[in-house]
Amino acid sequence: MDQSFPLVVLAPIAITAVILWLVFRRIKLNFTVETHIDFGKLRQFADETHVRIGEYMRSNYSGDPVMLPQVLGSLLTELETQARARDLPVSREMLKALLLRSASAQHIARAGELREALAKVA
Repeated sequence: MDQSFPLVVLAPIAITAVILWLVFRRIKLNFTVETHIDFGKLRQFADETHVRIGEYMRSNYSGDPVMLPQVLGSLLTELETQARARDLPVSREMLKALLLRSASAQHIARAGELREALAKVA
């Protein structure tokens, strides 16, 4: 057996291992940078807005489904302002989902009515 055999076999394996290590390290670095979200802050915001949604809806919504889009639109604007003030990366669609879930859970309006009204809200 030739003495250069281990070098011929091990060198490409070592080079491949180093390349894979660099690639995976780079992918992991990009992934963590792009998904830097504080889920604790998002959860706290959701909990606080749940209370606010209930208060707002009870004081501004009479139960008339015709008025629901207007009430939800105003509330959605308020929630967006609060999210921006806290520097939270939430979209309008995410806030609509939060609003739908919260208002449904508090039995303020039926889920179907809420979905229909939120579809009318820009």
